[in-house]
Amino acid sequence: WAQGKKSLSRLTVVDAITRGHKSGRLLNLLAVIENSRNAKATTLFSKAAEQGSPAAWVNVAVYHLKGARRKPATEALKKAYE
Repeated sequence: WAQGKKSLSRLTVVDAITRGHKSGRLLNLLAVIENSRNAKATTLFSKAAEQGSPAAWVNVAVYHLKGARRKPATEALKKAYE
């Protein structure tokens, strides 16, 4: 990821997830990678958030803020700090 090899990063994360390492942090990273490729990643961010990734809740909030949806953004930020 740090070297700009997004496809390799995505492949590595997908491999980890398919091997049973299902965590909110991995799903959030996958969503970040997909989002950087201009793909729709909001579903992945939401799933990662539900699996315990506070950073994913922040990403959900950013998504809602970009769409001028203040109430869902505020709710997501509150969940990030729970």
